[in-house]
Amino acid sequence: MKYSIFCIIWIITSISSLTFSQQKIFELPVQIKESSGLLTLKNGCFLTINDGGNSSEIYVLNKKGELIHTCEIEDEDNIDWEDLCLDNKGNLYIADIGNNQNKRKNLKIIKVELDKVLSKKKINSKKFKFEYPNQKDFPPSKGKLYFDAESIVYYKDKLWIFTKNRTEPFNGVSLSYSLDFEKETIKQETALFFPSSNWMEESITSATIYDEQLFLLTYSKIYVYSISNEKLSWKSTLPLAFFNQWEAISVSGNKIYLTHETNPIAKASLYILTYEK
Repeated sequence: MKYSIFCIIWIITSISSLTFSQQKIFELPVQIKESSGLLTLKNGCFLTINDGGNSSEIYVLNKKGELIHTCEIEDEDNIDWEDLCLDNKGNLYIADIGNNQNKRKNLKIIKVELDKVLSKKKINSKKFKFEYPNQKDFPPSKGKLYFDAESIVYYKDKLWIFTKNRTEPFNGVSLSYSLDFEKETIKQETALFFPSSNWMEESITSATIYDEQLFLLTYSKIYVYSISNEKLSWKSTLPLAFFNQWEAISVSGNKIYLTHETNPIAKASLYILTYEK
């Protein structure tokens, strides 16, 4: 993905009145109370992690939701793990980028080999520590709280972050950044403009790319964009059937998988919905 792919004019179209009914497949094992990143493997198994403050472990679940393997990253603390992505060389990236107060100076991307994650109980990692190049204050004023983030994707040799807006008043802006892990560089690409309705409706909590489409998750909907000729264009908006603390998204074929954290109403669970391309 070249830089120009996210340098777009964000056109908000009206949301369809049609909602998409996500169906629960299974509750997550007790070890996974705050699922905050999700990958679907080729064999149908799932990879997930817990949110910040939990152990530095990656969990492998089978199709039934049974925990079949746990891999610990020995040289890392889970400060605020938020998302996962996989490159085309078999490397897994964990985004330790949660930044609720917008004051962290120790943000990092963690890199491990997927084969080792699946075969070993303990591994070490490589890491890229960074700060956002346009953040000057830690924290900034309430009107400039753009530097929390919960989403990361990999596309054509770059990692991409979409930030989670916490401005007061909420203005719907999400900043996008490209990262080169090997060169340890980060660059702001553009700002994405979502409706300024409210933080709970429009903040980006996870992202994934599948089949030249970008999926951006919020607590209430999924934004879908097609990628063509190095351009990103809105394709559809999928309003979810009910609001929840949706923190992770993965796509395989025409299936979208979502997880939410444990809350007073329900245990952390994995859901599925069918998406017609």
